[in-house]
Amino acid sequence: MIILTLFPYQLDLFPELKLASGTLQRRNGWLVRLQDEHSEGWGEIAPLPGFSQERAQDIPERLAQWLENPQQVELPPSASFGLSAAVNELLQAELTAPADIQCCPLLLKDQLLVDKPFDPQLLQHWTELGEVKLKVGNDPSEDRQKLLQLLQYFPGKVRLDANQQWTFEQALQFAKDLPLQRISFIEEPLQNFSDTERMYAQLQAFYQKTAMHFALDETVQQSGFKLQMLQGLRTLVIKPTLVGSISRCCSLAEQALQQQLQVIFSSSFESSLAVGQIAAMAQHLVPHELAGLDTLRRFDCDLLRPWPGSKKRLIDLAELTETTEQHSFLLEPELLDLL
Repeated sequence: MIILTLFPYQLDLFPELKLASGTLQRRNGWLVRLQDEHSEGWGEIAPLPGFSQERAQDIPERLAQWLENPQQVELPPSASFGLSAAVNELLQAELTAPADIQCCPLLLKDQLLVDKPFDPQLLQHWTELGEVKLKVGNDPSEDRQKLLQLLQYFPGKVRLDANQQWTFEQALQFAKDLPLQRISFIEEPLQNFSDTERMYAQLQAFYQKTAMHFALDETVQQSGFKLQMLQGLRTLVIKPTLVGSISRCCSLAEQALQQQLQVIFSSSFESSLAVGQIAAMAQHLVPHELAGLDTLRRFDCDLLRPWPGSKKRLIDLAELTETTEQHSFLLEPELLDLL
């Protein structure tokens, strides 16, 4: 018999995270531990508000329902990822970030103020990496101005991310006459449609009119997503907390690589534990890509395992269990095959 234990955690975000659904001041989630008589494995279940359908506070109940009827009850993506990571560690080895992991820098808004010069050390670091990521999806004219300002000082390439915020016309307005050789891709430039085929048609029309390659991110998170080759599609962004189990993520990555697509593994503001595990997946499958894992700087501490080179305070299990109440379940060994 395997013991499954959930440990709740709460980490403050600095600065707070502004999402389309509201402002997130802290990250709530669960560390999950699987134990048998020989070994243990760890994972993290951290639904992201505004993106995940499930809520953190509902995870113990969702797990209990799944354990009662695993053939009929489907685990939500965040739980599938966290449990599959724990199973992987239990049966094989720890999933930890390689010491030399390189991440694509995610630019914050205050780094792109017109009247504020770039930090020379940051600019040098970005230049060495060769690529940065810029969030867009607001006013197209203002976002164009920010991008062009960045390109004046930064000699490398820029990944853009619109988070499905623009109409077709707004996306065209933004993309008009931009230096495409400096843009790696734009993630999800168009608003989501319930009709997937219509959305795909519009994405291809966007590429035909602008010649700007695009990436799929939120689309990959949809239940039942199947990879289709689209004109202009360059990249698949995989966020395990929002996509599901390690096997699901790896299968999508392998399909994309077979089609000569770029694959980027990305985090969803999890703690250092899960981000390290995603880094291990990225290193295994796409070691030469800059992972989209530049989210830990919003936390002033690491959780259970430190990020490579981190000087932050580490919250260990003893400290975590001082003030939190755990949930424990018994797990039949054959259920591991379902994860």
